[in-house]
Amino acid sequence: MTERTAPVPTAPASFVVGVAALFAAAAACLMLSLDHLGAFDLPGCGPGSACAAAAASVWGRVPLVNWPLAYLGFAWFDAMLVVWILSGGPMSLVGRVAVRMSALVSCMLLIVIVVEQHFCWYCIAAHFANLVFWTCSEIASRAGASRQVRPVANQNRGREEAVRRPEGRGVPALLAGAALFVVTTLVLVGVDRSVQARAAERAEGQLAASTAEMVRRSAQTQPVAAHGTAVTAGSSEATTMRPLVGRYRWGPEVAPIRIVAFLDYQCRDCKRIELEFRDLVHRRTDLSLSIKHFPMDSECNPHVPTRMHPNACWCARIAEAAGLLYGDQGFRAIHDWMVDRQGTFYAADVAQAVRDFGFVPEDYARALASDEVRERIVADINEAMALGLFFTPMIFINGVELKGWNAPLAVTRAVEAVAATNPPAAGPERDIPPPAGEKYVADWRDAPARPMPAAPARRLGSDAPDSWDVALFGDYLDRNTADADAEIRGLLRRYPSARYSFRHFPVDQTCNGDVARTLNPFSCRAAHLAEAALFLGGADAYWRVHDWLLGHQEAFVEGKGGEAALSEAARNGWQDPKELLGSVDEPDVRRGVHSDVVLARQLGVKIVPTVVVRGKIVPRWKRPGDTVLDRIFAEADARPD
Repeated sequence: MTERTAPVPTAPASFVVGVAALFAAAAACLMLSLDHLGAFDLPGCGPGSACAAAAASVWGRVPLVNWPLAYLGFAWFDAMLVVWILSGGPMSLVGRVAVRMSALVSCMLLIVIVVEQHFCWYCIAAHFANLVFWTCSEIASRAGASRQVRPVANQNRGREEAVRRPEGRGVPALLAGAALFVVTTLVLVGVDRSVQARAAERAEGQLAASTAEMVRRSAQTQPVAAHGTAVTAGSSEATTMRPLVGRYRWGPEVAPIRIVAFLDYQCRDCKRIELEFRDLVHRRTDLSLSIKHFPMDSECNPHVPTRMHPNACWCARIAEAAGLLYGDQGFRAIHDWMVDRQGTFYAADVAQAVRDFGFVPEDYARALASDEVRERIVADINEAMALGLFFTPMIFINGVELKGWNAPLAVTRAVEAVAATNPPAAGPERDIPPPAGEKYVADWRDAPARPMPAAPARRLGSDAPDSWDVALFGDYLDRNTADADAEIRGLLRRYPSARYSFRHFPVDQTCNGDVARTLNPFSCRAAHLAEAALFLGGADAYWRVHDWLLGHQEAFVEGKGGEAALSEAARNGWQDPKELLGSVDEPDVRRGVHSDVVLARQLGVKIVPTVVVRGKIVPRWKRPGDTVLDRIFAEADARPD
């Protein structure tokens, strides 16, 4: 009688760890995919981040089809999770080969991440989890291979039995995984195309509107401010608004088409626009082009909160030093050199370029360190802010801002449309863009309107049928939120048809996963306290707590100070402070805050405070010396439904 050797079982730990690793990798890729689709802003993946740099690089997209690599990653890990579970651990030879190839790709991309310094932690997590899964797959495969199938004597039946191997389930599992991979990829690509189509439609609409304004302005026979007011000598407009002109120029000073652009040498979109500029100046003689600086780098730009593009200030100095010494020709030479490298190079590269262009190294070094170069860059930055720059590139053609520049060949199409009207040649004295305040109102006017669900329980102002809504997404511990709330409340007295509601958007990851980091550790608890007051005592109690929180922000500090401030807010908002504090964890209370956060995500709210008037986000609501909100309210009040 032959003894049966029991099969060696697949280690259950490797199966469980493999499931967890695949789930983690799929989750990381899903979050990156949703960020690509604009469903929400993934913490740590905003403009200038390592995530954004990785996504924008050649390694961030699938060759030929140009899909974001995150889409393919999510579809792959989603499919492999199904294959792994259906296979019960050990997979067929085809499955094992696929897993090994996937692990090899992850190793290669991790090397790229280190070399390129694109430390996207979601990408790293996905690749690391993939390598963990590959390890689990190898362990499971070896365990399966060590199973021994031997004949078993059966005295009753007199025949042999075989122990079935689990690999028999491999083919159906692979087919199921392949089907899921195809379906998931098609769904993601379909959604992506829909999102891109909507964005393209909006860009085309903006391009058409701004091009029509350029054509209208170019046909005028006297200097006309872009907001439509004729400018005559000695007028107030002439003294407050200056013509838009650059220090260095491609093309003639007097030209039918005059382009001035504010750029950042490390901005990816700027490089694409620059290549359009290069083509236009090479083939057209009726065009002049000037470049101004707006580096997205806090080293020289106080209006940028971080070093979003850490080489940008240095790039601007390099260009200005060349222009200071060698005029238009020197500026153009070093400008094109930096555009080709998208602002990425080393000091040795600059030194070699200086020699190649025939610059005197000693003179160039002195110019590079000079105060005049810095002052020129600061002057450009200040001018851009006065014009309401919100991001780069910001492009003006004949004094009119080119909106919809992200449409295909937008600059070229706008130039050709203006040129087709045979505009007269003119100098920069004709190009007078509107100031920032007017641009902010125009940006709100042109923004898409989105439906806003009502918040009747915590709303101030009119309930008449012809009333219109104002919403403020804010954080109770944010100083600017308090300022915006006070300004809106003041305007309600002048615009009785306005109806105001406060919406919660705490900059605190405890209850708001859409923010990159926690700035105000008690923000979520403050929001929950206000909602608890509404839950217990209605609108009166809510607004009492609301006003106390915004008026006593200095009371909230780390540790016991914040708890004491919450207790004081509760005493001012409800007759039983303990009852109010005990209600902050009620499901309905938390649901009220969460629903506002979800609404903010749907509307595209990214910062606090964000003001929404008639369903349109106000890109910027505040400017020193200007009453932006007052003007927007006036236009909203006069606008028919």
